[in-house]
Amino acid sequence: MEEAIRLTIRLLQQVPDDPEVAGLLALELYVRARTDSRFANGELVLLDAQDRTRWDLELIEQANGVLSAALDVVTAADQTLLTHDLRRDARAFEAVPRALEDVVARLEVARPGLVRFTTRGPSRYHGGDEALARRVGEVVGAALGARAAVGGPVGVGVADGRFASAIAAHRASERAAPLVVPPGGSGRFLAPLPSALLADVALVPELDGPTRVERLALVDLLARLGLHALGAVAALDPADVVGRFGTVGRLAHRQAAGLDELPPAADVPPPEWAVGTEIEPPVHEAGPVAFVAKSLADDLLARLAERGLACVQVAVVVETEHGERRVRSWRRVPAFSAAAVVERVRWQLDGWGVGDDAPSGGVCLVRLVPEEVVPANGHQLSFWGGATEADERAWRA
Repeated sequence: MEEAIRLTIRLLQQVPDDPEVAGLLALELYVRARTDSRFANGELVLLDAQDRTRWDLELIEQANGVLSAALDVVTAADQTLLTHDLRRDARAFEAVPRALEDVVARLEVARPGLVRFTTRGPSRYHGGDEALARRVGEVVGAALGARAAVGGPVGVGVADGRFASAIAAHRASERAAPLVVPPGGSGRFLAPLPSALLADVALVPELDGPTRVERLALVDLLARLGLHALGAVAALDPADVVGRFGTVGRLAHRQAAGLDELPPAADVPPPEWAVGTEIEPPVHEAGPVAFVAKSLADDLLARLAERGLACVQVAVVVETEHGERRVRSWRRVPAFSAAAVVERVRWQLDGWGVGDDAPSGGVCLVRLVPEEVVPANGHQLSFWGGATEADERAWRA
């Protein structure tokens, strides 16, 4: 960490008016200030449980000063700092899945900013993975228009497994050209990359709340064990990983090896497992629809739990009184909670409310269709001994 701080200081000396470099230095100083209190007996200590008397207050004060100076630079440059707002992002991103519906028959939205689909059928139609990737890039670029310049080039990546394809898409954005990993080559593609990517929310958007806290702790431990590359993680015996880290380790190991997140045990449930209800009178606001969706999600997940199952992919169907209909498939591994389902419903409604095809009528029907379920193996408590409530507090911090 000291070397990283030294190099960042040198860089800031070269570009003193760059707020991003200043922000990076402030972050490094904050982390270093708490280093002595982050571990006890070899275990990670959550923020709420850390001994604050061991924090380096001088470093924290330095970090505050650097951050304050960076904010002054941003203000002087007449820029606006925006908080992270996924609902706002959903409205801006809706144009992408809407445009891709003309290219692929079935797609899933992982989060605003990342959409995924199987290439097998579309690839044959368009003449191969390379041609399909180029076509997707053209369609998405046209749908975003001038907005594409704000977030950088569109990234289109093709690879075996969602994790590998997400990394390929990020690399494609960096080089402003689609990146196609040959079939069976995802393991080799991932092998030299840092294992810290396993905790990157941009690549694994399903990581939220305590799930990400556990993954961060796993990545930290892998680094302390000298497993700095994904290839080294993939080389571990799967049984040893599961025995030590449970479902969190199993998922990370499969991703590091270039395999899909779930083994073949995942199953497609019968259509009659779907739940839905009519809303009378129809409503135009997202709040009442989300309230109905919460009740439906509780019902659906309870029925699945009775069968020993959990849902990892669900289709949200929304219809209006004028016959307008919007369907989106959403995926989350580990499995959905009711709150996570409601969050996706809100994203879908926010995105539908913009553009030329915004609904003209109020919502009169909501259905949740489970598309993929897995055995409910339970959620392992964090391996440093914390409870779920503590994990949630650490995530919010």
